[in-house]
Amino acid sequence: MVSYKQLGYHPRDSALAIYEQEVDPAKLGATEVLVKVSAAALNPVDVVLFNSRLVHFFRSSLMGFGRDFSGVVESVGSEVSKFSKGDKISGIYEPIYGAHGTFSEYLVIDTKRDVNVGKIPQNLSLVESAAFPLVAGTAYTSLTHFKKPQDCERVLVIGGATSVGGFVIQLLKKVHDVQTVVSVCSNRSSDSVKALGTDIVIDYTRGDVTKEVSALVKDIGKFDLIIDCVGSSDIFPVISDVLKPKAENSGYVTIAGDKVADYSRSALTFFSWALIKRLIFGTPYNYKFSSIAHGGWYEGIVGLFEAGTLTLGLDSVFEGLENYQKAIDKIIDHKAHGKIVLKISDEE
Repeated sequence: MVSYKQLGYHPRDSALAIYEQEVDPAKLGATEVLVKVSAAALNPVDVVLFNSRLVHFFRSSLMGFGRDFSGVVESVGSEVSKFSKGDKISGIYEPIYGAHGTFSEYLVIDTKRDVNVGKIPQNLSLVESAAFPLVAGTAYTSLTHFKKPQDCERVLVIGGATSVGGFVIQLLKKVHDVQTVVSVCSNRSSDSVKALGTDIVIDYTRGDVTKEVSALVKDIGKFDLIIDCVGSSDIFPVISDVLKPKAENSGYVTIAGDKVADYSRSALTFFSWALIKRLIFGTPYNYKFSSIAHGGWYEGIVGLFEAGTLTLGLDSVFEGLENYQKAIDKIIDHKAHGKIVLKISDEE
């Protein structure tokens, strides 16, 4: 029996706290592996899900916290062939409101269910490998809905300085060789997004984004894709003027709705009436609220890291499970420039 600490929410305490748990390696399921967690990355969605915990209202058990992780395989079930003891792995733990989360010293992964999991890139550390799965997988998926990115001439990325936006830009320029990528971000992020491959930066702090994008289109032409990584409604009033016709398989993809999220509130705040109408009644242009594909992308992303094609941005690393609140506070403030990681063990 292994005793370990885990961050979670329990209805009786009405708050996040660290709880003592136990797991018996001898009782692993046939398709399960026991992982000693090295690091867990914090994503805005983790905080949003916690603040949406009323879904958990009728349950009396612990609700885990966190989805991204990296770690070392300690034990494997009888039918597991993908991993062996000692393998360094990372990925996304799938259950949302289950008893476990990745902010934990140990984690049981079901290899049949948790398909967005694999061996870490050879050129990344375990800490770095905890930081890419959710954001890289989301970026990859955002480019699969409409026109193939390799067939695009121009793409607008709203929120290019976000972790997802950074991977979107890299995939567009370094993998799909898109001619022109335009990023909406602040001037202080201009150099970093240009280093990732952005051709043109529109500074949302210095002018009217709607007017800036409209003026730019008159010079370079309409966009094939618009990828919104922050939650914006700036483009909708002029979308027919800046996005190519629906018949050309152009499209608008968002991962965050149509307004900047308040991470201290629940997921319900993502769904404005305008967004609901778009989802229910459709639009005269292609529109998609994107999440993440279930498998199929992880190995490709790992290969791109190992080839040196993709780079990873870390904002900060907090040492120890007990420092979870510092990590949460930083992400709520929207002040992170890159991923925030909680280092849980010294395993490397």
